[in-house]
Amino acid sequence: MPTVWNERGFIFMIHTNDHEPVHVHAYKAGGVVLIDVVDLGVRKVINMKKADVKLAKQIVADNSELFLQKWEEIHGNQAK
Repeated sequence: MPTVWNERGFIFMIHTNDHEPVHVHAYKAGGVVLIDVVDLGVRKVINMKKADVKLAKQIVADNSELFLQKWEEIHGNQAK
């Protein structure tokens, strides 16, 4: 599972064996949130503060082009 971005204490990863929709896993302080890159929907939250979820969503929004590019590099040109 490659790390594709680090910012503000978060580690953003894309799993190599993952599925669409295009999403990233954001890890911080023992918690994780799965965020859709295209619509910024939160798919799952485990042990993460609401403020950190909000910040992770903002980081994904600010870097969505990068995350889409990384998804395509990992999974092929299938991002929608």
